[in-house]
Amino acid sequence: MLFEGPMHLEKHAIATPWVRRIHLDYRTVLQPVRRPALLVLHGFKGFKDWGFFPWLSESFAQRGYHVLTANFSGCGVVPGEDSFADKDGFAENTISRELQEVELIVDNILNGDLNTVLKRYENWDGTVHILGHSRGGSVALLAGLHVGGIDKVVSWSAPATFMRFTERQIALWQENGHFEIQNSRTGETLKMNETYLRDIINNAETLNIQQAVQNAKVPTLLVHGTEDVTVKISELEKLMSQAHPATVLSQRIATAGHTFGAVHPFKGPTPALERAFEHSYNFLEGAHLTS
Repeated sequence: MLFEGPMHLEKHAIATPWVRRIHLDYRTVLQPVRRPALLVLHGFKGFKDWGFFPWLSESFAQRGYHVLTANFSGCGVVPGEDSFADKDGFAENTISRELQEVELIVDNILNGDLNTVLKRYENWDGTVHILGHSRGGSVALLAGLHVGGIDKVVSWSAPATFMRFTERQIALWQENGHFEIQNSRTGETLKMNETYLRDIINNAETLNIQQAVQNAKVPTLLVHGTEDVTVKISELEKLMSQAHPATVLSQRIATAGHTFGAVHPFKGPTPALERAFEHSYNFLEGAHLTS
């Protein structure tokens, strides 16, 4: 179902308990049919304007979805820019914060200002789906279990664990109080405070991605490229080995990498990216998936 008409775009922000705000782009095409809301989440070192996110959001919006594409408050990128101007925010970010921010957004959709926005044209059907990429895909899986009000989950290229560091790296992290990483896209050096490490250790049960798919409460789809070198296909296999068989499905995209061939700045969709989108859209629409 493809709707013609101008793309409607609004900018919104939601307050958080930790000063920085969540920034969201709301996209939809004005049309008369009641359609779902879709929350789109970026991953580690990502942001809502990176690469394929605007294209992905517009593609769903052209099919009538009310698409909310978020910047986590600790993503480090100021809206309208693509470098890490807020390095302190990036350093302070944790997975628990991101999960709480998903809850804040969903609550705002169901009960707050965004609820008013979505009801404005009387074409929202009241459901809320979520789609996340990479670490955002893992957060989406956690949200499907821990955040009420989510109806379906799509997770792209998701890691099976947040503990992705060697013993040596952890020791240096604890010794220095921070962990340094290089952003290959911008050449910037970014820091992650020890609070991130403590969070994934102290809250390991709540932040257990494998447990989230094992106990999944809502229909869930995992999409993964077979040639992903950032998050290997073995992590999808690990998740699916634990997944609730009646609730969680998977879709492999042959020869695709971590971003399905997309780059930043965006140069248009690749065949792999289009396949990932079509599988995701069909799943959300309730269609039977085929390889």
